[in-house]
Amino acid sequence: MERVDSIMKDYGYCCGYQYAFLPPAMLCHTNDCRIPRDGDYFVYNNPDTSRNNLSSDKYTFCKKCFDSMKSDYMAVGDDPAQTLVKLLKEEFRRAKNDHQEQEAMVDCVVCLRRFHNICVLYHEHIWPEGYVCKQCVNQYNIKRKDNRYLAHKLTMTDLANTLEKRVNTFLRKECDPDTGRVTIRVLAASDRVCEVKPRFKKHFGAQIPDGYPYRTKAIFAFQEIEGVDVVLFGMHVQEYDSRCPGPNSK
Repeated sequence: MERVDSIMKDYGYCCGYQYAFLPPAMLCHTNDCRIPRDGDYFVYNNPDTSRNNLSSDKYTFCKKCFDSMKSDYMAVGDDPAQTLVKLLKEEFRRAKNDHQEQEAMVDCVVCLRRFHNICVLYHEHIWPEGYVCKQCVNQYNIKRKDNRYLAHKLTMTDLANTLEKRVNTFLRKECDPDTGRVTIRVLAASDRVCEVKPRFKKHFGAQIPDGYPYRTKAIFAFQEIEGVDVVLFGMHVQEYDSRCPGPNSK
């Protein structure tokens, strides 16, 4: 295979390998267990997603849960608090969680060679006009549109600026001086309200408000490795500031 890979690269392709994503673990409809890779399961393909409490296109059960139901039907529903729909077991199809998704490929709009998306790091939302391979860029002197989604080009905030300076100062002092610079950005921030449930409010009385306002943020750290931004850390936080009533205030 290495020999084929070398030959394919000599002809201008990205590689000579075939990539596939292994099947992920699936959830059993009972939500108490998972269907592992290469595990057997039973699936019902729903022909009518407009039915009450049955809006998904398919429902899956692991073999253990399916066999443990001694009746001739399975009780299925999106909301267990509502009336469940009884589906005959014979309507379920036996399957195996072994489907491998092949890595998507993209054609160079100039030479029409095919490349793995993952090899050339192509994304249609970044380059909607299509992919141009490196060989064609160099051979025909084509100016390729710059990627505006690089980490250091994303919007800087005061929080990201403070964190980024402290992290990189630490890396310069305590680590290898050749360590690549870390870029930190706040990728999302929005105001929300944590709703107080009726039973909780009834138990604690009138001193409990209807909700606690907070701001949710997604903070991610990137490091450039061989010219590519790699996510090395991600954190989601909920900030309860002075506007929020006690005991969550600040």
